[in-house]
Amino acid sequence: MINMDDLYAVETLKAWYQDQLRVFQEYCISYEFNNSGHGSASVELETNKYLIEVSAWNQASCLDIQIIDIESEECKFPTVGDCKTKIIFKKHLESFVEWFKSENINEA
Repeated sequence: MINMDDLYAVETLKAWYQDQLRVFQEYCISYEFNNSGHGSASVELETNKYLIEVSAWNQASCLDIQIIDIESEECKFPTVGDCKTKIIFKKHLESFVEWFKSENINEA
């Protein structure tokens, strides 16, 4: 039986996206939240320097963050896999936002 308390990834990603919308509007060429309706969702961001996808799955509370440097085509995955708790899930998102802001402030 699925514990409903463990099905937080998609809703947490959606709330995070909405909380960060002003940041994305300021620094992104495009930004979008996509909910599959099947227990997964993603946020796609494009800046002048990066293509970024943040994906979440309710099953296993999985979070993947993929960052592609457009110029070098280098791909990084700073976060991949399951998050043991909602707190860890949120910390990964917070760390990403700190990196994202610092990268874009340095570009300004």
